[in-house]
Amino acid sequence: MTDRSSINFLTGFLIGGLIGSALALLLAPQSGEETRTQIRDQGLEFKERAEGQVAEARARVETAAENARQQVEDVRERASQMGEQGRTLIEEKTNQVKEAANKAKARVAEVV
Repeated sequence: MTDRSSINFLTGFLIGGLIGSALALLLAPQSGEETRTQIRDQGLEFKERAEGQVAEARARVETAAENARQQVEDVRERASQMGEQGRTLIEEKTNQVKEAANKAKARVAEVV
């Protein structure tokens, strides 16, 4: 009796394995070649997307760098203008002080 149940179990196991294998082959979504092709295509698509994103990032960095250069140039120009205005103001004040000193000197000379 034990031998018979073991044989039945092994027979059922083998039949189930064969049916499962057959169903796996019939219901497999694609062949190995198709899978490799799909993986290659997805890899190429990923590469193209990555290259596109790198190009976009590079363009954004170049734009930001150009904006920064322009801002530095604007600040440099404003600083130069302010320096020129400062020099002009100092020259005006120096001339006013010289004139005031000359007037004071002339008054002292009149008094003495």
